[in-house]
Amino acid sequence: MPSVKKPKVPKPPNVNELAFFQILKEEGIPIPTKEYQFCPDRKWRADYCWIDECLILETEGGIWTNGRHTRGSGYIKDLSKYNSAAIMGYKLLRVPTPELAHRSTIDLIKKALDK
Repeated sequence: MPSVKKPKVPKPPNVNELAFFQILKEEGIPIPTKEYQFCPDRKWRADYCWIDECLILETEGGIWTNGRHTRGSGYIKDLSKYNSAAIMGYKLLRVPTPELAHRSTIDLIKKALDK
């Protein structure tokens, strides 16, 4: 019997993400769509996407623990995803996961959304 893949359900927000969303609200920054499938030909999802502004924010985890994003095959797959997003017209921001709710990340988002 063939296996059936379950549709991907976004994970519930963690403490870091809740803080991120709260800061966005306080700063008057629109809340992004979480786990947005930006590429119709692939199953790639953006961690956070401001769809109308064509802005993607990717959080990179495991950078100090040899996680998926820093091992060879994962890094190469990320490059393909990020390059495709750029070709499609998205601006791409990348931050370490622990810095999601930091002032530096909020400032990057503000600059990227400021046309």
